[in-house]
Amino acid sequence: MQKSLVQKVAAVTVLGALLAGALYLKGPRRDASPPAGTATKGEPTRTDPRPSEGDEADKAPRLILGHVWFDRYPEKRNDEIEIVIFFGGGIGITDKGSAYRSTLEIFEFERQKDRLDVTFLHDKRKADVKFKVESCDDRPPFDACLTFDPPFGGRKKLYGFLHDEEMDRKVPWAREWKSSAEVRTRTVK
Repeated sequence: MQKSLVQKVAAVTVLGALLAGALYLKGPRRDASPPAGTATKGEPTRTDPRPSEGDEADKAPRLILGHVWFDRYPEKRNDEIEIVIFFGGGIGITDKGSAYRSTLEIFEFERQKDRLDVTFLHDKRKADVKFKVESCDDRPPFDACLTFDPPFGGRKKLYGFLHDEEMDRKVPWAREWKSSAEVRTRTVK
């Protein structure tokens, strides 16, 4: 009976730690937008989180956050690719390699509408780039393009999925990359 109680306490402790970790990862975002259906003074009520067609200057800049951006489509886990992920807290990663072997670089960034001010933490290199996120069908199965001007890390364009569910179907191990990268970025805080 004593052993059963200890096991229950251990299980509750582990679940609590997992919940705390999930809440930490979700954390506050520096550039959080108001939820859909809300309006700020002088702005129309938003019902769709995606931008309107006529708003070219602010066309989906928040869509850069939280998505896995690929240089090309990985058909299997050992395909050599490059991914870039911009997390909501102003931390991002570039990861070159496969699911089994890779080189990761962490950077800080500040996003102002469609511009990024980036500092790579290892060598303090800086980049100031303009970007645009839009729907595209340039490279199926991707349905989104991220274009940089000037190129970011040597890349002019990266590709991704507008919805994580679609990414999960097409690249099932991508969420593992994203989770692993998110854990690594916590080392800089």
